[in-house]
Amino acid sequence: MAIIIEEERKQYSRLLSGVVWITVGVILLLAVYYVFFKRPDIIEISGPADFEEIEGLLEIRIAPEEVVQSPAFQGLKLYASPLAPSTQGKTNPFLGR
Repeated sequence: MAIIIEEERKQYSRLLSGVVWITVGVILLLAVYYVFFKRPDIIEISGPADFEEIEGLLEIRIAPEEVVQSPAFQGLKLYASPLAPSTQGKTNPFLGR
């Protein structure tokens, strides 16, 4: 006499697991398609009407030495004193003690 340890699976259980696997497969295929093969639609965005006036800013060239030596820059005052270097902490914090 044989002893049955497992219960018999019902027919709808196999059907449900098949539907779940097919759904997971379809979702994975759709994800692969949208990530690797779908080309995004290109959206053209037009700028404001006065955007052409801003193009003149592209032609401006600023030389740092001219700015530093200008009278307006030389006339600026320093209101904060420079900070002194701190001696706290280790010289190399990644070394042990």
